[in-house]
Amino acid sequence: MTTYSRHKAKLDRRIAERRGGVPLPHWTLHDLRRSVVTQLSESRERRVKVGHLEQIETYRFALPHVVEAVVNHISGAPKAGVAGTYNKATYYAEKRQALEQWAAHLVGLVERAVTKHQGATPENSGEVGGNLISVTGA
Repeated sequence: MTTYSRHKAKLDRRIAERRGGVPLPHWTLHDLRRSVVTQLSESRERRVKVGHLEQIETYRFALPHVVEAVVNHISGAPKAGVAGTYNKATYYAEKRQALEQWAAHLVGLVERAVTKHQGATPENSGEVGGNLISVTGA
């Protein structure tokens, strides 16, 4: 058994314990990568105040080439053909911003779930501290 397998088995046991003895369906590390890629790329809507008006804004956590860089894929237009030969950008700042926004989103989801579980009404939309995350493309 590999170290990863031992730790994965331990994590699965802990998750089952927290779920009242009910295990999650089978999952792998690749499932987490797939979920992150999908969620970073997914378009979302939120209400924002512009002056005295409220508007609906469309946003996503990262543009496609940044999502590819987050999971260390070398594909897509920015890295294909001649661009792949000359474009050596790591997109470090963009990856960091996307992952920080993703983390804030997850914290908001957990906070809402905990608040709901405790029987209270959430005070905001689940975004950490009521702050909106920046738009990185539509």
